[in-house]
Amino acid sequence: MSEKSIGIMVILGIMILAVITAAFEIDVFTMMLILICIGAFIAGIYSYSKGKKDKKIEFYNDCVKNGITAITNEKNKQRAILIADKLECDYKSDIVSFFEEAKALNIQKIESEKQKQEEEELEKLTEQEKEKFFELTRYVYKTGRDKRVAMLTDMQRELYEKADRLRKGMDIIVKDSQQREHDWATIGGITSGLAGGAAGAAAAVDAQIKNIQIRQQNERNLKSLAPASLYVMQESSKIEDKAKSMQPLIDSAKISFVSDIPKDDVFKNLDFKDVKISISKTGAFTVCATVKAKKSVDLFDERKTVIDGIISANLYQNDEKVGNALMALPLYGIGEPADIEGICLSGAVNGKPYRVDFTPYELWYMEL
Repeated sequence: MSEKSIGIMVILGIMILAVITAAFEIDVFTMMLILICIGAFIAGIYSYSKGKKDKKIEFYNDCVKNGITAITNEKNKQRAILIADKLECDYKSDIVSFFEEAKALNIQKIESEKQKQEEEELEKLTEQEKEKFFELTRYVYKTGRDKRVAMLTDMQRELYEKADRLRKGMDIIVKDSQQREHDWATIGGITSGLAGGAAGAAAAVDAQIKNIQIRQQNERNLKSLAPASLYVMQESSKIEDKAKSMQPLIDSAKISFVSDIPKDDVFKNLDFKDVKISISKTGAFTVCATVKAKKSVDLFDERKTVIDGIISANLYQNDEKVGNALMALPLYGIGEPADIEGICLSGAVNGKPYRVDFTPYELWYMEL
């Protein structure tokens, strides 16, 4: 009996029970009791059916281990009977049919396990692609100064968080290295109440001796951790200083000049090389390319001008557009050649011919 069949039986059972309950005005407690009994009965049937199936598969695998892949002669037949008897299988005097059934079940199991593994791998790959998509599209809907400010602000925040994690991690290590001392007064009082005053005094003294040992061990632990603590403090301070040094860059980005030249005109000044496309089992596709400016443009007096923004990589298969991947240009745009990457989570099919066209999603000139 398959899991699907059992599911259908459960649903039908609940529907029938609901009808009976309404017709005969059965109270809720009785209804629940009947439902539990039905569930236990179905579970028993499933367990029995699964047990028989597992036993057949075990029988087949034992036959294979003993060199029996088909029952084509009397020797194999007798050996298979011995294996079936050993495993207490009910083959109903037809060992050949029983063997073929067991073989089919084993193939079924292997295919099921393979399908399950493929589904799990596909699910894992999908999650990885979603994470990559989130990372690559963090700034594709930011335009002008906002894109650069957002990138710099996130970099600064990540540095502060890294420094904080370092310090907190070291604090945990130091804290874990310190053992708690015993409350000798409480221990002595409890022992005195249970075994008398002399015993209580002895227990209190023993607790104090142990506390001295604990203190000494704690001091040794602190000394051994001192170099690591100092290193972590220095490193976290360096990281924080780096984060602070980014504030002027953020402030500068907020007042940087941005041109109002149409994006199509800006796009004409871009050149794409080394375009690579990869299509995954999920239908997602990734586009990588190297992009550079065809010629330099000076729009903002003595400040260098770069191209910034977002490119759309449009994938076509059999001349039909199947999706597009948005590709954010780097933090400081395109002055020098730079590698860019984008991902679209669905639409592509492996094995079909494809081409990629780049178009401007949002583009602008901006001072560096």
